[in-house]
Amino acid sequence: MTSIGDGAFAGCSSLTFITIPYGVTRIGKETFEGCSQIESVYILKSKTNIGYYSFPVFPVLHGIKCAIIPDTVTSIGEEAFYGCYNLRKVEIPKSVESIGEKAFWSCPIKEVKLPPDTEYKPDSFDEVTKVVRAKVTISYSHDSEEHKAWVRKLAKDLVKNGVEVLLDQWELRLGKDKHFFMEKAISNAERVICIMTSNYRKKTENLEGGVGYEYSIIKGEISENLLGNKFLPILREGSYKDSCPIIFKDKMYLDFRRDDSYENSLNILLREIFRAESIASKNTNE
Repeated sequence: MTSIGDGAFAGCSSLTFITIPYGVTRIGKETFEGCSQIESVYILKSKTNIGYYSFPVFPVLHGIKCAIIPDTVTSIGEEAFYGCYNLRKVEIPKSVESIGEKAFWSCPIKEVKLPPDTEYKPDSFDEVTKVVRAKVTISYSHDSEEHKAWVRKLAKDLVKNGVEVLLDQWELRLGKDKHFFMEKAISNAERVICIMTSNYRKKTENLEGGVGYEYSIIKGEISENLLGNKFLPILREGSYKDSCPIIFKDKMYLDFRRDDSYENSLNILLREIFRAESIASKNTNE
């Protein structure tokens, strides 16, 4: 069997779970309409397209609370999970290339993380859903008000492109523990952007202030995973020699010193954050 036809199980109100067998490549329109007791759906490994309006119950599929899409699904069609009013969590793998209009409309999903190359429509998710592509934090030195403003601009531009940014200027408020914030931000982030300046390097060498505290955490994580690429050094000011902390001296970095090439550097950074494309070589133009 390679496909499940349109409306194949429509009205089967006693169904409580579904297993899609190996070899199925298409789930048709309105396949499970009216199956109000379904609580779980398992799609075994085969390349699958979830079709238009596959799982609705006019208008509610009452039982499904969590949808974990397997890495064999390549597309999620229009209104595929429309009206699943109890669906609060969905996990979407890198294999999904596209998500149709209103695929998860009227689903109370607070946040969904999408792979970098998955295309979706403005109304693929309900208005209450926050779409996140990646989570990063930024390690930097408070060199000046101008430098802090530049860091905020970078953070805002990342957010505009679907990145969730943990930034001290936004998160720390009166009475909050800054050391606790740093520990959690670095441990919870998928990538950490380290903005290198001569003052940043100086503070790392002397373990001075917040930068010094962050640097001790960063060194610990790198020592545990020497081949990892969680930490992304970018050069904002000075020469590479004068601004690069010792622990980054053999790592590739991105040059953000020239404001006239900011957009190009930002695009390269976004591709690296999303792991869609790695930085090809170290920039050594001093």
